[in-house]
Amino acid sequence: NEKARVMWDEAVYRNALKLKDQIEKGEFIPDDIKRELDKKIHMKEEEKSIVKKDRILDRKKNKLKWLKLESRLVELDALVKSNLSLTKADPDRCLAHLDEISTLAIDPLMLKKHPQVVETIKKLRRYIGNTAEWNYNDEEKTRFATKASQIRDKADHIYNKFKAMFTVPEGRTFWQVFADHVTLFKQQTSHLSQDKLYSLTVDPNAKWSKANSGSSEEEQVESRKSQEERAADSEEGEEENRAPGVKKVTSRDDARRR
Repeated sequence: NEKARVMWDEAVYRNALKLKDQIEKGEFIPDDIKRELDKKIHMKEEEKSIVKKDRILDRKKNKLKWLKLESRLVELDALVKSNLSLTKADPDRCLAHLDEISTLAIDPLMLKKHPQVVETIKKLRRYIGNTAEWNYNDEEKTRFATKASQIRDKADHIYNKFKAMFTVPEGRTFWQVFADHVTLFKQQTSHLSQDKLYSLTVDPNAKWSKANSGSSEEEQVESRKSQEERAADSEEGEEENRAPGVKKVTSRDDARRR
């Protein structure tokens, strides 16, 4: 089986190294055996190189997939806002975008990087529209009220999914806890350039907390900076440090959606 084959290969490799060491110490071994040993060692090193390259490629693919998902989340947030403007609303398109958001495999780090997404969903839980200024008749108002209720329900569902990603202590709200996370995240990444911040796919808080348990606060701060700088500089090369360019979209009708 595969496990036995791997163990056999490792044993052959160790023996090859041992015999090669004997050769280098001057012990007599026929040339044909020496050539065979060198060949096996060379093949083993090639296999290691291939495995290493495959792992790097997998990390690059996973990072690109993560960043594309993050970009789509921010794009959907902008689309939701644009379909619920003060002057015009398209509740059906908004609901379709909310449905897609609810299916995304969102990482908590994405929300920390783009807290406006959580803010949008939070406000949509109270969305009623702007029918007073849209000159809707009674039938249109009734139909829109039904859609607005569906939007509120969908937003509430998504908001609860966001909430489940974080630990919320008793006596505090998710929004309060999330705001603290965002503040800490901004402090921890304040030394990063915009490009490296956008390309970040590993939560610095998780890495630093694990690496600095038992350290003093000052030591943790210094270690956080150095660790993140090393990670940002070395992670899969400079060509990868370009996240999709996404700008924060400010909604003009935030006040109306409360």
